[in-house]
Amino acid sequence: MWSSPSTPSKSYSKLGGSGQLPLFHMKQSHSFESLHRFNRSRVTWRFLLTVSAFASVLVLVNVMLWRLLSWHDERDADLSFAARERALRGGTGSETGLVMSDEEALFAMYPPTAERVPQSHTGDPTACERRYTLLLVSDMDELTQHPNGTWRSSLRRGSLCWRGPDAPRAAAFSVSWVDEVPLTSALNAGGRGMELSELVWFGGRLLTCDDRTGVVYEVSGGRTRPAYILADGDGHADHGFKCEWATVRHGLLHVGGLGRAWTDDSGRAHEHISMWTKLIEPGGTVRHLNWSAPFSAMRSAAGCGGAGYLSHEAALWDDATDRWLFLPRRASPEAWGRDADEERGANLMLWSEGSWAEWERPHASSAAAGGSGGSSSSSHSQHRAAHAPRVSVGRVEGPLVPRRGFSSAKLLPGGGGMLVALRTEEYRGKMATYLTVLSTNGSVLMEDTHIADVKYEGLEVAV
Repeated sequence: MWSSPSTPSKSYSKLGGSGQLPLFHMKQSHSFESLHRFNRSRVTWRFLLTVSAFASVLVLVNVMLWRLLSWHDERDADLSFAARERALRGGTGSETGLVMSDEEALFAMYPPTAERVPQSHTGDPTACERRYTLLLVSDMDELTQHPNGTWRSSLRRGSLCWRGPDAPRAAAFSVSWVDEVPLTSALNAGGRGMELSELVWFGGRLLTCDDRTGVVYEVSGGRTRPAYILADGDGHADHGFKCEWATVRHGLLHVGGLGRAWTDDSGRAHEHISMWTKLIEPGGTVRHLNWSAPFSAMRSAAGCGGAGYLSHEAALWDDATDRWLFLPRRASPEAWGRDADEERGANLMLWSEGSWAEWERPHASSAAAGGSGGSSSSSHSQHRAAHAPRVSVGRVEGPLVPRRGFSSAKLLPGGGGMLVALRTEEYRGKMATYLTVLSTNGSVLMEDTHIADVKYEGLEVAV
C-alpha cells in the first residue's frame, strides 16, 4: 500500500520531505464533495425545521395556558371594580378590601400591643340583624392646637344596630358610642393643622384629609402618618388643597372640596381654584380634575345659580345605580356671607344623570398647567359644553333645620340603598354633630341623633 519515494508521479503525499515515511492521501472526487455538501445542507434544514416546529408548539401551549388562566380569573374573581362593589353592596361579603372590617377599625385606633381594647358591639347579639362599626373624625378648627406644639384631632368609634326590614321604622336603627382616641401631628400651615374633614377606606388603609394643609394621613394604631400631600387647584398652587369629601369610584379615590368660591383669611377671593378635584390612583399617582361644569350644573339644578352657591362636604359614588350623590352642607340663591352662612343648611340630594365620564378622568388640556391652549383647548371646551353634566334633585323628607348641614355620608354595605350621614352645626361659636340614617330615595330611617357638642366631619363604616 505504501509507495516508494522515488515515484512522485503517483497520487500520494509525503510527510516532511524526501526520506520520510509518506502518508497515504487519496484526492476526493467532485461527486463525493457534492454528496457531502448535499447531506450537510439537508441535515441543517431538517434541524432548523425541527427547532421551529418545537418553538411554535411551545408558544401555542403558553398561549392556551394563558387564556385558560385568564378565563379562570374572570370567572372566579371578576376584575371589574363595579361588579365587585355591586356584589358587596348586595351583602355577599365575598369581596375583601373594598370595605373596612371591624378588626381593621380596631387596628386603626389601637396598636397591636394594646392589652385592653373595648369590643365594638355589646349586648344581645341577636337583637340586631346587622351591626356596623362607625368611625368618626373631628375637625375643631382653631381649637386643634395643643400646648405641647402639636395639633390634635380625635377618632371616635360607635356601633350602629339595624334590626331588619320588619322592625318598626322608628326603632329600625339605634347607635351607641364605644370609645375615642386622640390623633396628633406636628404638621401645620400658618399655625393651623389637623382639621380633619373626611375618613375613607382606600387600598386597605384608613385615610383622612386635613383641610388646612392638604395632607392626607393614614391612620393606624392610633397614629397618623402622611400618605399624600395635595396642592390646591391644578396641582401647581403654593398652598394645600382644602379637601372636604372623598369617595372611591371603581378603585380610584376621588377627593373634592367645597365647590364654591371662598375667601381666605386675608380677604382674597378664590373662585376658579376651588373647582378642582383630585384623583388618587392605587399606585400613588395624583391627578387633578377640573370639575367646574359638574359644580355649576349642581348649582343650577338646585336653584342656586348666579350669585348663589352650594358648599359640598358629603359626596359618594353609588355603584348600584352608577351615579354620584352629593348632599350639600349649605345652599343659598344669595351670595355667601360668613354670618348668614351658618343658617343656610340644606336637605338636598343631588344625583348625577347620565355619564359624567368627561369629568371623572383627567384631560391633557386641564392637567398641564401653563401649557399652550390653542385650538385643541378650544375644541375640548366646546365638546364639554355640548355634553354638560345633568343633575336630578331630590330632598330628604321632613322639615329643614337651617343650622344643620351634611358633613359626611357613606352607604351601608349590604344595606340595599341605605346610607348613614353626619349633620353638623356651627352657630355663633358653638358646635354640634348629629347622626342620621337615610334611604337613597330621601326617606329618614333614623332621625337626627345627637352625638356630642363637637364638630365631626369624617365618617367611615366597617362590617
